[in-house]
Amino acid sequence: MKKQWKCTVCGYIHEGDTPPKTCPICRVGPEMFEDITPKKETDIKKWECSICGYIYEGPNPPDYCPICGVGPELFTEVK
Repeated sequence: MKKQWKCTVCGYIHEGDTPPKTCPICRVGPEMFEDITPKKETDIKKWECSICGYIYEGPNPPDYCPICGVGPELFTEVK
């Protein structure tokens, strides 16, 4: 399973062994990413933004959508 890295500035989620060199949304460096890899495979859920369709993977919906900016209340779990 690949690691998940969250940009602490804009909330963008990156999957890979290391954080990206720059965030594709806000352009900050790798030092601004935190490892949010779920501890168990069963902790992974998919959440869809009801406004723009952005898909987020994690135990809970994101604090806000990195694409359109809406809050977690507008995300629904995708089965």
